[in-house]
Amino acid sequence: MRCLLILFTCFCGLLHSQTKDYRLVGTLRAEASDLIPLELKFEVDQEGRLEGTSVTNFFSQDRTKSRIIGQVDFEKER
Repeated sequence: MRCLLILFTCFCGLLHSQTKDYRLVGTLRAEASDLIPLELKFEVDQEGRLEGTSVTNFFSQDRTKSRIIGQVDFEKER
């Protein structure tokens, strides 16, 4: 979960003052060295409201889909 937070934090710096759609695809490495596919889809509006989904293991029956909501503080990004 810590890797997911770091990945998300890195891409928040790319946000601008208009509604933007993002789609990020990658992998997470578990402690057992297993690679877990991950897809993040989200949009951010002008006020910094963030909403989207996170999908892990999207190639298998163990697929997990979660809703993401939050707020981006654009002032801290400057």
